[in-house]
Amino acid sequence: MLPTPSEVKAFEKDPSPDAYEHLVDRLLARPSFGEHRARYWLDYARYSDTYGLHYDNSRHIWPYRDYLIRAFNDNKPFDQFAMEQIAGDMLPARNLDPLIASGTYGWGEQQ
Repeated sequence: MLPTPSEVKAFEKDPSPDAYEHLVDRLLARPSFGEHRARYWLDYARYSDTYGLHYDNSRHIWPYRDYLIRAFNDNKPFDQFAMEQIAGDMLPARNLDPLIASGTYGWGEQQ
Protein backbone atom coordinates (compact mmCIF):
# COMPACT_ATOMS: atom_id res chain seq x y z
CA MET A 1 0.00 0.00 0.00
CA LEU A 2 1.14 3.51 -0.65
CA PRO A 3 2.61 5.58 2.18
CA THR A 4 0.43 8.24 3.72
CA PRO A 5 1.28 11.91 3.05
CA SER A 6 2.75 12.19 6.56
CA GLU A 7 4.94 9.13 5.93
CA VAL A 8 6.17 10.69 2.70
CA LYS A 9 7.05 13.92 4.52
CA ALA A 10 8.85 12.00 7.27
CA PHE A 11 10.77 10.05 4.61
CA GLU A 12 11.80 13.26 2.82
CA LYS A 13 13.12 14.70 6.08
CA ASP A 14 15.02 11.55 7.09
CA PRO A 15 18.72 12.10 6.26
CA SER A 16 19.87 8.56 7.14
CA PRO A 17 21.22 6.35 4.34
CA ASP A 18 18.78 3.61 5.41
CA ALA A 19 15.69 5.82 5.13
CA TYR A 20 14.32 4.02 2.06
CA GLU A 21 14.88 0.59 3.58
CA HIS A 22 13.17 1.63 6.81
CA LEU A 23 10.18 3.02 4.92
CA VAL A 24 9.78 -0.19 2.92
CA ASP A 25 10.05 -2.29 6.10
CA ARG A 26 7.35 -0.20 7.78
CA LEU A 27 5.05 -0.49 4.77
CA LEU A 28 5.53 -4.26 4.58
CA ALA A 29 4.84 -4.60 8.32
CA ARG A 30 1.36 -3.12 7.98
CA PRO A 31 -1.55 -5.58 8.30
CA SER A 32 -3.00 -3.99 5.15
CA PHE A 33 -0.05 -5.40 3.17
CA GLY A 34 -1.37 -8.95 3.65
CA GLU A 35 -4.88 -7.82 2.74
CA HIS A 36 -3.62 -6.21 -0.44
CA ARG A 37 -1.52 -9.21 -1.54
CA ALA A 38 -4.19 -11.76 -0.58
CA ARG A 39 -6.66 -9.99 -2.85
CA TYR A 40 -4.75 -11.15 -5.93
CA TRP A 41 -4.54 -14.74 -4.70
CA LEU A 42 -8.25 -14.74 -3.88
CA ASP A 43 -8.97 -13.63 -7.44
CA TYR A 44 -6.86 -16.48 -8.83
CA ALA A 45 -8.62 -18.97 -6.54
CA ARG A 46 -12.00 -17.53 -7.58
CA TYR A 47 -12.91 -16.85 -3.96
CA SER A 48 -16.41 -15.64 -3.24
CA ASP A 49 -18.45 -15.29 -0.08
CA THR A 50 -21.62 -16.27 -1.93
CA TYR A 51 -22.57 -18.75 -4.64
CA GLY A 52 -23.63 -16.06 -7.07
CA LEU A 53 -26.73 -14.51 -8.56
CA HIS A 54 -29.20 -17.40 -8.62
CA TYR A 55 -28.10 -19.33 -5.55
CA ASP A 56 -26.94 -16.51 -3.33
CA ASN A 57 -26.69 -18.28 -0.01
CA SER A 58 -23.82 -17.38 2.25
CA ARG A 59 -20.78 -19.63 2.26
CA HIS A 60 -18.64 -19.73 5.37
CA ILE A 61 -15.20 -19.81 3.77
CA TRP A 62 -13.87 -16.57 5.26
CA PRO A 63 -11.27 -18.54 7.28
CA TYR A 64 -9.44 -19.14 3.99
CA ARG A 65 -9.31 -15.39 3.32
CA ASP A 66 -7.96 -14.79 6.83
CA TYR A 67 -5.42 -17.62 6.36
CA LEU A 68 -4.12 -15.93 3.21
CA ILE A 69 -3.77 -12.56 4.92
CA ARG A 70 -1.84 -14.17 7.79
CA ALA A 71 0.37 -16.10 5.33
CA PHE A 72 1.36 -12.93 3.46
CA ASN A 73 1.83 -10.86 6.63
CA ASP A 74 3.96 -13.62 8.19
CA ASN A 75 5.98 -13.99 4.97
CA LYS A 76 5.23 -17.72 4.89
CA PRO A 77 7.68 -19.54 2.57
CA PHE A 78 6.04 -20.30 -0.77
CA ASP A 79 6.83 -24.04 -0.62
CA GLN A 80 5.03 -24.32 2.72
CA PHE A 81 2.19 -22.10 1.47
CA ALA A 82 1.68 -24.27 -1.61
CA MET A 83 1.99 -27.54 0.31
CA GLU A 84 -0.66 -26.44 2.80
CA GLN A 85 -3.07 -25.66 -0.01
CA ILE A 86 -2.43 -28.84 -1.95
CA ALA A 87 -2.13 -31.35 0.89
CA GLY A 88 -2.83 -29.50 4.13
CA ASP A 89 -5.21 -32.19 5.33
CA MET A 90 -2.36 -34.72 5.14
CA LEU A 91 0.19 -32.66 7.13
CA PRO A 92 0.78 -33.04 10.87
CA ALA A 93 -1.62 -30.68 12.63
CA ARG A 94 0.37 -28.02 14.51
CA ASN A 95 -2.50 -25.58 14.00
CA LEU A 96 -5.58 -25.24 11.79
CA ASP A 97 -3.90 -23.33 8.95
CA PRO A 98 -3.10 -26.37 6.76
CA LEU A 99 -6.66 -27.66 7.09
CA ILE A 100 -8.10 -24.26 6.26
CA ALA A 101 -5.74 -23.88 3.30
CA SER A 102 -6.64 -27.27 1.84
CA GLY A 103 -10.33 -26.47 2.14
CA THR A 104 -10.19 -24.37 -1.01
CA TYR A 105 -10.74 -27.38 -3.24
CA GLY A 106 -14.36 -28.17 -3.85
CA TRP A 107 -15.54 -24.55 -3.79
CA GLY A 108 -17.14 -24.97 -7.19
CA GLU A 109 -19.42 -27.70 -5.88
CA GLN A 110 -22.80 -26.38 -4.86
CA GLN A 111 -24.24 -28.24 -1.90
